[in-house]
Amino acid sequence: MHLYKKCLNIRQDWCNKFINYFGRGLMRRWLTIAIAILFAFGGFVLLAGDNGLLHLYKVKQEKAKMETRIQQLQLQQADYREKINQLNSDPATIEKEIREQLKFVREDEKVFLLPKTAAGEP
Repeated sequence: MHLYKKCLNIRQDWCNKFINYFGRGLMRRWLTIAIAILFAFGGFVLLAGDNGLLHLYKVKQEKAKMETRIQQLQLQQADYREKINQLNSDPATIEKEIREQLKFVREDEKVFLLPKTAAGEP
């Protein structure tokens, strides 16, 4: 019986040494690998996710384009408003537009129609 207890003690000592030597090291390695995988996944989501940094960069570029387009349209709108005001208040502007767009002439005017020439000819 005494020999059996001695054998068990040797086994326990050997098992404890094995666990202490390999077990803790393996646990540390697996824990380190798991943390590295979590960080890698988190970094990927942070960069390339639906709301990641790449998406944010694209949205900022699109916003800048839209702001430029809004400024262009506001300038165009101001030009149109000025033209509307001129058409509402200035009879000479109205006459000019009618002559240019509808090709109207006065009764005392003569119209000369010239044949169209090719580009570059006088």
